[in-house]
Amino acid sequence: MCTQTNLATTKTKSKGSHAGTRNSMLFLVGLFGVLAATMLTSEYLPKLLSPTTYIRSWYSYSVQRFDNTWPTYVTDYGLTFHMCIGIYRLLKCERSELRDFSASLLLFYAISVTVGGISHQNFTSVEKMNTLAFRLMWSVVVGTVTGAGGFLGSIGSAFARMARGSLDKRYNVVVVPSWWWAVWSVFLTSLVFGGFLSMERPAADIFLAGVTQTAPTCYMVVCAFSNNWKGDQNAIWRHLIILVIGAFLNAPLLPLYGVLVNLGLELGTVNTILHCWLAAAWGMQAIALRGLSYHIVVEGKAAKIA
Repeated sequence: MCTQTNLATTKTKSKGSHAGTRNSMLFLVGLFGVLAATMLTSEYLPKLLSPTTYIRSWYSYSVQRFDNTWPTYVTDYGLTFHMCIGIYRLLKCERSELRDFSASLLLFYAISVTVGGISHQNFTSVEKMNTLAFRLMWSVVVGTVTGAGGFLGSIGSAFARMARGSLDKRYNVVVVPSWWWAVWSVFLTSLVFGGFLSMERPAADIFLAGVTQTAPTCYMVVCAFSNNWKGDQNAIWRHLIILVIGAFLNAPLLPLYGVLVNLGLELGTVNTILHCWLAAAWGMQAIALRGLSYHIVVEGKAAKIA
């Protein structure tokens, strides 16, 4: 009898192991597929929208198309302050995956604009731009944008895990594992450091990197709406609506940058407009994610302020 029980247990473990391996393989295939689609989109969509704006340079510059005026770097630092406030408010909520991934997302935003502001303020000539220092710093600026995509996806996975086992789902979603988003971020960020997203206009690199956030942003929004969350329903719905608006408010920036540049506006003016737009989009994401971290009740426990 004992032998039969052991055999049954062994068979169950074996089936579970095979299922886990199969799921991992499926996720891996899916990862390569979505990455390929993302790379093709970032390669051809910008050129279709504004072919004269998005010209690859591989971190080799011949013309000064990098703004050094105060409106650009001051608004960069303003965005840093804006994101730090969002991080502070998030960290006052009770600890959870949703809170931690959300704070990490805002931290990456803050790093990007901080290093961006320093770069705009200090690399004031083509000679300085053609240095290893500029390449490394601008790779951090753009790489934190591609890396932020991994946190957007991780926030979606956190929502999916929170809804797992719920009897009040609107629809089922696949729980994408953490390693999937880690590989996603590392791979795309390595392309940034390799110069794959480097354009003649360095600011254009950021909007190309923004294209890579499309898939994780969609996943996050789909997961956020997948469940009828317990808690203050008015507050939850209000923050879900703010989340979806803030998440997709970045989308027009890719064509908008080309339009503003081709209008002949000063680069400082162009950057100020775009930074104000980002302040609205990122600010809405920060408000929404903090509100959802606070108001959603999981397993009978609200994410109250610590």
